[in-house]
Amino acid sequence: MRPSTRKAPHKKTIPTPPSNNLQLWIARVKNKEIPSFNAIIEDIISFTQEEACSASDLAQLILKDVSMTTKVLKLANSFYFNPHNIPVTTVSRAVIAIGFNTIKEISLAILLIDHLAKGSNRQHLIEELARSIHAATQAKALAELCHDTPIEEVFIQTLLHNIGDLIFWSVAKTEGEALTLLLAAPEYENKKNAAEIALLGFTLQQFGQRLNKEWNLSSPKDSDNPEQRHFTINTAYQIATIAEKFGWKSPEMQDLLKKIGEKTQLKPEKLITILRENASSAANIAGNLGMRLKRVIEIIPVPEDKIDWSDAREQLQPKKIASQTMANATTVIPSFGEPDLDLQLKVQREISDLIEHQAAFKPIMQLVLEGIHEGIGCDRALYAQLSSDGENLNAKSALGPHSKTFIKKFQFKHDNILFKLLAQKKPCLLNTESHSHLNSEIPEVLVEVIQHGDILLAPFIVNQQTLGLFYADRSIRQGHFDTECFENFCHLIKQTCMGLTLAALQANT
Repeated sequence: MRPSTRKAPHKKTIPTPPSNNLQLWIARVKNKEIPSFNAIIEDIISFTQEEACSASDLAQLILKDVSMTTKVLKLANSFYFNPHNIPVTTVSRAVIAIGFNTIKEISLAILLIDHLAKGSNRQHLIEELARSIHAATQAKALAELCHDTPIEEVFIQTLLHNIGDLIFWSVAKTEGEALTLLLAAPEYENKKNAAEIALLGFTLQQFGQRLNKEWNLSSPKDSDNPEQRHFTINTAYQIATIAEKFGWKSPEMQDLLKKIGEKTQLKPEKLITILRENASSAANIAGNLGMRLKRVIEIIPVPEDKIDWSDAREQLQPKKIASQTMANATTVIPSFGEPDLDLQLKVQREISDLIEHQAAFKPIMQLVLEGIHEGIGCDRALYAQLSSDGENLNAKSALGPHSKTFIKKFQFKHDNILFKLLAQKKPCLLNTESHSHLNSEIPEVLVEVIQHGDILLAPFIVNQQTLGLFYADRSIRQGHFDTECFENFCHLIKQTCMGLTLAALQANT
């Protein structure tokens, strides 16, 4: 028999990555692979870090994207973010109800899914995203149990903990295939970091840390106790991983429950109930973010009794979510235009709730502006505050196109028609017909407005003290206000003034 001429198999060598490969990948993500995603992230972050950025500014930015608007509203009405089942029908209200930073981070999460869950590695990405959402949901609950503050940041910090993995699998092509093969090789079994370093020269965790720094995202080091925050996040990912791979009743999960119990002083049977409820919430959040439920529950183990398979949208229906909440979750924000009486009533009720619960002054003002802008149907709505000496009237917040520019222009000193109206303590409908004889007393910036449409003005008086002025116009569409619009404008502000006055009197008794 002739000896075999076949060559012995040899291992395929992995090319040594360049020493600056991490920086090359950062540049690749920012400038080549997903520049639009990078630009939007940087826009949101830089925009919301501006000192003058208000809740209305963030709301206006979100409103530019219909998909994001719908998803923000769904999440704002979900039991997880809105456990008291208070209807949230506008993005402005969502920002007030859930919190500025939370809505900002939710917006980033929506961008992450909308822009990254595509391409040849989509299946791998969906798995990573589902795990991250599950871990983030568990982390928020753990933070509450362990008094890990500030709690409102832990969800997004956990969600973005594996952002390096998410971005890599989104943009990687041949590298993704190579890493998949490498991870399947016996020598790299359970050695994820080693495989990544061998192929890329860095771990995907290091990649994520650099992206986090580039985009200035929320980090565990920003928490009150970074060590506790790291425990919270890492434990949350262990919960998600063990539940997926071994199940809720596995020995691995029992060991983890004992570890968590030492921190929380809760028994395993109590903890497992909490964790399984969290898994149901996580699947619901994933569905609201646009992920298919059938795919999600392959990654997030959800109890069967928490799923309503008859729902055409395949959304989870947790028992604690009322049908009204789900209806509100799909409400689309009405653009400013025709008056919306239903919205006016909802805003008035929400203002009353805020006053009753002693909310801060700014959220109440923001909600009044929302009622004026979207409920009454105005192009712009603005609140200006009167200085303590009564000599200056300066805009503080506004809604509508070019609101930032208009705020800068709406800065007045004494001796014009606005101060006379404040002294009279009466609302006014200002236009060229009714006030032509007072043109010399109307500020130049408002003369330009009146030439194109009507202006509504009303003093803001609390406990017999004039605090400022509410303003609305229809100058952009070049329209007029009828009597009903003027009366509704006056009524909204009067009700707010009366509510705050009553609250002030009660506080002093």
